Order: sequence, then C-alpha cells, then structure tokens
Amino acid sequence: MMGRSNLPQLLAGALLGSLAANLLLLRQGRHYYRMWRQAQIDPLGLRNAVTGWHAESRPATGDTTVVFLGDSRAEQWVFPTGLPGFRFINRGIDGQTSAQVLYRFAQDVLPLQSDIIVIQVGINDLRLIPALPDDKAFIIATCKQHLRRMAAKAVAGGAQVILTTIFPVGRPALTQAQHLVWSPAIAHAVMTYMQ
Repeated sequence: MMGRSNLPQLLAGALLGSLAANLLLLRQGRHYYRMWRQAQIDPLGLRNAVTGWHAESRPATGDTTVVFLGDSRAEQWVFPTGLPGFRFINRGIDGQTSAQVLYRFAQDVLPLQSDIIVIQVGINDLRLIPALPDDKAFIIATCKQHLRRMAAKAVAGGAQVILTTIFPVGRPALTQAQHLVWSPAIAHAVMTYMQ
C-alpha cells in the first residue's frame, strides 16, 4: 500500500510526464503548422521539384518518351537501363496528393508529348483518413476522380497510361505525436478501395 509520503513524488512524476507530453505535442503542432503554411505558399509543392523541368521538351529523335508521374513513390523509381530507343523522365514530387499532381499535369507532363505515362499517386490522400475520419468517403472518391482525370488527359494527349496500384504501406517509423494520427485505416483504404 502506498503511503502519503509517496504522493508528492507521484504528483511530481505525473506533472513532469504531462509537461513532456505537452512539449512534444507543441513541437509536432508547430511542425504541422509550418507544413500548412508552406502548402498555402506553394500549394503544388513545386519547391521540391527538380530545377529545369520546364526547359525540358520532347527530343527530336524517335525515342519513346516514358514519364513517371506522382508522389515520392514515383520520384524514387529507378529507371531501367540498357533500353535503347527509350527516354525516361521523372515528374514525381515527394509528399504530393493526387490533387497536386493533377493540377500540375498540364504544366509538367503535357509539354513532354509522352508516349507512356506511369502514374503512381494516392497514398498521401489516403493517409489523411485517420486525421479526417468523417471525410473518408470524400477522400477516396476524390482520389479516384483525380486518377481518372489524369488518365483521361494523358490519353487525350496521345499517351498510353500505366496506372500503378497504390502499394500497401509498411510499418512506418513514427514519432510519438504521429501515433496520434496514424491508423490501420490507411492500409485498409489501400487494400479495399484503391485496388
């Protein structure tokens, strides 16, 4: 049985624990506030784009132009080597949602007159579900609509479209504050609604 002499130590420990948790949440809140403000300044995330994209155009040669488009998963794709007659261009930007990719499609992809466009986007839409659970149906429907619109624009521009599956997420390394908004609902949305 705990005596009254331990009560001040327990209260002090609880107070310190609460203070540490609040500082952690404040730090994470500042981080998300900065991200929100950056999204207002640069809504398409072009700050993260490779410089010189807009100077690039379709080469005069008869090479087949293949464009990888999307979020970080597209950005990180390694181009095949040893394929003469193919030109690979990357238009992936880390952290982008399907809306951001759709809205930069005309500027970043159409001028390339691509023969093939590989689209990999959507995970950043679905990861909003735990933070906005009441908007789950809207998030999924909007993501699908954006994918359809990108594919239609690509086909209208004369390109063949390869729409990849949104790969299931692994077990992410999360900070303590991120555990508050990360949920198995993300993996469920990938497996159920986006296949």
